[in-house]
Amino acid sequence: MDNRWVLVRKARVFAPEDQGIRDVLMGAGKILALSEPDALSSGPFDVSDVEHGIQETFG
Repeated sequence: MDNRWVLVRKARVFAPEDQGIRDVLMGAGKILALSEPDALSSGPFDVSDVEHGIQETFG
């Protein structure tokens, strides 16, 4: 398992309204998202967008 996946798995769970971000952040049967201010609100979404937000949120 690579480090990126471990970091994503430890992200705090929120429930973004946008289905696109739900699809990007779906993993291991759980919906993972960034903190409310960092959550993306429109698509299309890319994995690099998610990684960038997680780095800002969790260092």
